[in-house]
Amino acid sequence: MEILIDSVKTLKGLYETLTKNKTSYRFKHSILSCHLGLFILQKQPWSNKSHVSQWTYLCYFHDLSLTTDQQAKVQDESDYVNSKVFTPEEKMLIKHHAQMASKVLSQIKELPMGIDILVKQHHGAKMGDSLKASMSVSVLSILFILVEGYTQFLLSGNEMIKTPDMVHDFIEGLFKKYPYPNYRKMIPLLRDIPVNY
Repeated sequence: MEILIDSVKTLKGLYETLTKNKTSYRFKHSILSCHLGLFILQKQPWSNKSHVSQWTYLCYFHDLSLTTDQQAKVQDESDYVNSKVFTPEEKMLIKHHAQMASKVLSQIKELPMGIDILVKQHHGAKMGDSLKASMSVSVLSILFILVEGYTQFLLSGNEMIKTPDMVHDFIEGLFKKYPYPNYRKMIPLLRDIPVNY
């Protein structure tokens, strides 16, 4: 990935923006999501090298349109719609950031095929114009939605170590949050991730 990033000016600038502050939420979120997802992907019979490559780029560039850690922490529409923290412009940016990032990435021919679609769907909206999850997104996008939520959970509370009960309760809560069959069959994959308590 770094070889490709070095050879494409647009990607290099985006990557340097992300990695310039390795204590930022956006950087930690990208790294942790990447590692957790790769752990799961390596155990799936349907996964191949193309999925691994797509996953890595997806983790690093899904929020490239966002400009702050606070924006990147938004997971649901309820997190920003009635918020007094974000300006109206920021709310529009958050709502459409997947669509905007997808458009930028679709113009870089060196990226793995389909990465723009995965980025567009990384909150569950097929067209990338919402943060509402739907059933009609790809399997890799569903996995990303679940892993990203799990990553946010692990980084919450000033990165406080989570107890086994907290992890269990979080994963069980996902079954209520995502009642769709294609999400429900993937949620148990999070239980296989080893977490040090």
